[in-house]
Amino acid sequence: MRKVLLFFVASAFVLQSCASDDSGNQPTEGGVLLQSTVQTTGSDSYTTNYTYNGNKIASSVIENGDTTLYSYTGNQITSIEVQNANGVTSYEFEFTYSGGHMVEAKRTQTGLGIVMLQTFAYPNATTITGQTFIGDENSQDQLLYDQVYTIGSNGEISTLANTASGSTTTYSYTYDDKNNPFKNVVGWSDLLLLQGVDHNILTTSSSTNGNVTGSESATYTYNTDDYPATSIRTSSGSDPISTTYSYQ
Repeated sequence: MRKVLLFFVASAFVLQSCASDDSGNQPTEGGVLLQSTVQTTGSDSYTTNYTYNGNKIASSVIENGDTTLYSYTGNQITSIEVQNANGVTSYEFEFTYSGGHMVEAKRTQTGLGIVMLQTFAYPNATTITGQTFIGDENSQDQLLYDQVYTIGSNGEISTLANTASGSTTTYSYTYDDKNNPFKNVVGWSDLLLLQGVDHNILTTSSSTNGNVTGSESATYTYNTDDYPATSIRTSSGSDPISTTYSYQ
C-alpha cells in the first residue's frame, strides 16, 4: 500500500520542531501551495491531489489510493488520519506539543492494535534527542531505538542517528537552496518528511557502525518561483522515481 506518510521509519518520516512555535515562524496567508504531483516509477504512475483551508493543509488524496486527512489545533497539526481506497482508516497519528516543540508523536495501526510512540527532547538549538517505543493501545514500553537529530546551519536536519542493541545507523542529508513545495503550509515544519522544510533534499546516505549501507540522490528542475517543477530520485537497486509538480 502506498502511503503519503511513512511514520517511524528513520529515512522517511521524522520531525523537526526546534524552530517551530504556535504563534510565530509560521507561513502567512497566501503564497505558493502545491496542488498535485504525478510520480512515475517503472510502469506505475500515481497522482496525488492536495486541498487546503487557507494555508492549512486539509487533505492529500492519491487517485485510487490512500486519503490523508489533517486536523489542526491553532497553527499546529495535531492529528492525521490515513484511509485506504475503500475509506477504511488504516493509520491514526496524534501529536503533542509543549512550549512550541513537539514532544510526543503516536501512531496507531487501526484494527491491529499496534501503537508506536516517539518522544522528543531539545537539549540545545542544534540537537533533538528521541526514543521510539512499540506496544498496544494500553502501553508502549518496548524500546526500539534511541535517536539523535542534528540541525544544520540551513535549519534542516543534517544527520539522524538511530541506535538499537549497540548498533548505530546514521543518515546524512544535503539540500538545495530552493523552495520546498510545502514551505507555505502552516504547521508543516513540525512534521518534517525528510525532503526538507524550506529546501529540497539532494542526497541521502546511510552507514551502520561506520560502514556505508546505502545512498540516494535527487535532481530537480525549477519553475520561475524557484519551486521544483520536476524531480528524479535514484537509489541503487531501485527504479528511478520521477515527479512532476503543479502549484496553485
